[in-house]
Amino acid sequence: MTSMFGEKRFRYLIFALSVVVSCLSSNAVAAPPVLKFLGRDPIVLSWPTNVPSFALETRTEDGTNGTWAEWPVRPSVLGTNYVVTNTYAESARLFRLSNWPQQLCNSQMRQISIAFRVWEGDNSDRYPFHVPLKFGGTEELRDLGPDGFDSNTFMHFQVMTNELSLPAILVCPGDLGRMAAADFESLAATNVSYRLRTGDDVYEDQPGIILMVCPIDGNTLYCDGSVTNGVNY
Repeated sequence: MTSMFGEKRFRYLIFALSVVVSCLSSNAVAAPPVLKFLGRDPIVLSWPTNVPSFALETRTEDGTNGTWAEWPVRPSVLGTNYVVTNTYAESARLFRLSNWPQQLCNSQMRQISIAFRVWEGDNSDRYPFHVPLKFGGTEELRDLGPDGFDSNTFMHFQVMTNELSLPAILVCPGDLGRMAAADFESLAATNVSYRLRTGDDVYEDQPGIILMVCPIDGNTLYCDGSVTNGVNY
């Protein structure tokens, strides 16, 4: 029986590895991860776990006009690498890594910032964690650690259902350990990636104060609504 992993597939995989470096590092501040492969039957694709803001993309067309799509199978973790084992049957397929999860995380954090601003606009310019429970806030539910981050973050988001719209916005796309809640009523700490600061100094008129961070890729949301990437590629 002829192996489905012939020289043609081998060449295409090498091409895919070169594409990701040239595409993502043209204005690089940090070097993007390198997609590696092991064996030929089956092929195992891998990349380091210290860069979770990257995801695997694929296409079947040869050339520059093919459309890249997210690979639908979540990677598993083996040691210090994410790994994906062959589950495809085409004679040739291209792969690359893309930092779209980090970019989408940045966008989600901006949407969360808008939700906070809308909520506080309806509540005397105060965030929910500065408003008592009897007035619809979560002030008494704060549980701040020494670093100012709150272990009850999900509770503060639960009172912002109208502003947030969907609970999926609370999970970083690069967070492989968490799944979005089905609804806000069932929201739990395991359904939220982001870490929220709820101290008395956290107000909209404090532009240099951190409101929220993503522990997955390091994106940071400030009280003025600005978001910075943890790493620039």
